[in-house]
Amino acid sequence: MLENRQIRFHIVSAFALFFTIAAPSSAQEQFRGDAPRPSSFLIDNLFFRKYFVDVGVRTVGSGPNDFSRFRERGKLYLSEEDAVRLALANNFQLNVERHGPLLAWWAVQREHWPFDPQLGFNFFWDRQKVPATSALAGGDSVTSISTNYSYFYSQAFPTGTELRLDFLGRRFQTSSFFATLVPAINTDFSFAFRQRLFEGFGRSGNLYRLRIARNNLEISRHEFERQLIEVISEVRNRYWDLVLARGEIEVKKRSLELAQRTLEENQIKLEVGVAPPLEVTRSEAELAARREELISAEYSYALAQDQLKRLISSYRDPRELSEEVEATSRPSVEPAPQEDFALLLKRALDQRPEMRQATLEIENRRRELEFSRSKLKPTLDLFASYSQHGLGGLRVLRDFSRGFANAPIIGFIPGGLGDSLDQLFSGDFFGYALGLELRIPLSNHEARAENAQALLAYRRAEMGRRALEQTIALELRAALTRLEMNLARLEAAEANVRLARETLDGEQARFEAGVSTTRQLIEAQRDLAAAESLELRARIDCIKSRVELEKALGVTLDEYNIEISDAINTNLR
Repeated sequence: MLENRQIRFHIVSAFALFFTIAAPSSAQEQFRGDAPRPSSFLIDNLFFRKYFVDVGVRTVGSGPNDFSRFRERGKLYLSEEDAVRLALANNFQLNVERHGPLLAWWAVQREHWPFDPQLGFNFFWDRQKVPATSALAGGDSVTSISTNYSYFYSQAFPTGTELRLDFLGRRFQTSSFFATLVPAINTDFSFAFRQRLFEGFGRSGNLYRLRIARNNLEISRHEFERQLIEVISEVRNRYWDLVLARGEIEVKKRSLELAQRTLEENQIKLEVGVAPPLEVTRSEAELAARREELISAEYSYALAQDQLKRLISSYRDPRELSEEVEATSRPSVEPAPQEDFALLLKRALDQRPEMRQATLEIENRRRELEFSRSKLKPTLDLFASYSQHGLGGLRVLRDFSRGFANAPIIGFIPGGLGDSLDQLFSGDFFGYALGLELRIPLSNHEARAENAQALLAYRRAEMGRRALEQTIALELRAALTRLEMNLARLEAAEANVRLARETLDGEQARFEAGVSTTRQLIEAQRDLAAAESLELRARIDCIKSRVELEKALGVTLDEYNIEISDAINTNLR
């Protein structure tokens, strides 16, 4: 009966300790009004919540698709900058890329785990009844009940230091008549220290994963910046494609009007008998051809609308944005930069996010190389420990004058846990240890292979950066060449339009005077339409070449005063 009560006591004690730790911090957290909350007390508890509930993280939401301030008379009136701002808020690809820095930030948090402190509690209860094999066992059979508790706290530090604190308690009760303390209560306290002196010594090696994770966070931000520049450049190009498509419609409409005018004039000449029916037929055929050209231009314009809407909205179908986009920016052309190429290249190498990514990659490989050099060293650890001990319990006094077997009990000296703790903290019973532990891998294959790989990876990263510099220089050269070429094309196209218009005016006068044919007039009209299309395309190509030049220089975001932190935080909830 006594043993059963002891068993129940220890079980209840263990559960009481558990529920004391796990209890809600306030009645307000446990109840709402008079009704219990439906969720588990473990989830409600502030201490245990982090073990049972998903981490509260910021997420990326869809763009707001707010176009209200741009709507007017059933259309969306957008400047080039308006289109860029809308893409910054709504573009699907940018929302996907915004997850990168969030994931990298949590990767940094994860790398703190080697230095997280650990707190532990162990409970163990054991009852044994064994037959005696010797008279010294203290009876024909011996029953023992052991209850063990242990608490520990451990933590590692970036310097290569490890600390551990232990507190142990043991309650031991036996039926052996040789036992003088029944129950005997042992308490122990120990402090252990270990310091790595060769491999694993210092902050450099132990923090290298954390520092690499921090660099990776910066790399992810630069990767988002690179993707942002790509998207903005595409938005700008699609915007000017829309302007081009709209201009092509205007050119085709003017060409159609000229063909209609020519047909009407030939019909009048046919009526008065100064033109044969073939001239009217030729005019009608040309009018039909130009209507077909106008229809194609209108469909190209509709496709250009879809392409731009896809970039500036988060609708599944771009046609869900039903209003027509009306471009308000005029296609003005700026001259080519007059700076020396070397200065432009230096600017590009300073500004391009890819260069900053490459520099951080080299830094990561350098840290991995330093860590691999640390692992080449033998392991030499200094360790030390200190402990204190206590003992207490009910002391049983027996009369052994008539023999040792079943000596009668003549008295008790009270004692218990308090005596054990007093003795523990008195410092009368203690121990300490000091030592060195050396481990030398005789072949060291793994560490040497990792060192060789780290060295090669570091050199590859350096060479990759030089290759990237070459690529950037080539991209800058190409952008400058295209801009110069398109500026020259525009100058020639403007002259061609002027000459084609003068030629058409002359042919029109000759046609009206009856000295020119319909075919000659149609050719002059076609030449003017083609010249106007080429002039418009050359103008748009100049603007798109400027977009590519700004991208090659890495100054796209500066053109719109976009801060990368603000861009990343857009749509975060």
